[in-house]
Amino acid sequence: QVFASPERISFVSAPINGRVANIYAHEGEYVSKGDPLLDLESLEFANLVADYLEATAEIIYQQQQVDRLEVLTKEKISPERTLQRAQADLNMAKANRNASHARLHAVGISDHTIEQWDPQTSEPESRLTLYAPITGVVNEHFIDLGQSVNAYEEMLNIIDNKEVLVKGFVSASDAPFLQPGDSVLISGRTSDDSATGSRLQTVVTSVNPALDQATKSIVLNSIVETNNNWPIVGQNVRMTYTAQAGEGTISIPMSAIQFDGSQAAVFVQHSSTEYEKRPIYINRAT
Repeated sequence: QVFASPERISFVSAPINGRVANIYAHEGEYVSKGDPLLDLESLEFANLVADYLEATAEIIYQQQQVDRLEVLTKEKISPERTLQRAQADLNMAKANRNASHARLHAVGISDHTIEQWDPQTSEPESRLTLYAPITGVVNEHFIDLGQSVNAYEEMLNIIDNKEVLVKGFVSASDAPFLQPGDSVLISGRTSDDSATGSRLQTVVTSVNPALDQATKSIVLNSIVETNNNWPIVGQNVRMTYTAQAGEGTISIPMSAIQFDGSQAAVFVQHSSTEYEKRPIYINRAT
């Protein structure tokens, strides 16, 4: 089974409650990392911006107070404790701004955008623009224009099909013969389970340590660069693994084995005209 590679798929969720005000990227459209995807209109976001602007203005005021009191204290006009109280108020204002800054970061606002806001001239924003976290194609939309969404609700996903994760399923008894780095041939499948023309040669990237509960099989993972967008996410493919015999095992190709009734044998060549028939006992055919 073909899945999106873990680093090549992104689920875009609403970072805050709001309403879909604009949609810039639609299903099937290619987007680059950083392209605008949609706008959310949100009173909660407006409040976050207002809190940050208020905290920044408070810092400016408290800094002025500290500067003035430092002069008065130095001239013995104002007591030291008044300056200390002003410094504490300044530190509290900075802590409030840092908390507001962190909340804005959590909803996806960059430092560059925050730095452009002026507490004296900027108005609180109510529209939050969400940007593409990766380069790829918009695969699915779960929202419509004007729809209300809740925080953490999935709105769309983006897939970059240049690389996929292909999972193969083998029986537990075959697992000891397969390990990361083993060769894999991926091919297409038809309705009768025969292979089609599309093929990719790759290797096993990793092996899951436990049985897949749905298939009762061992899962072998291969991260694959696609060829002309093949294989496609969601597709079923055939995977042929080259198994490695364990240490001390004599491995014989099935094509070299002959059967005399139920007795298996191989013919060992001594010269161009002389062969020796040797009976063998097959422990496992794989």
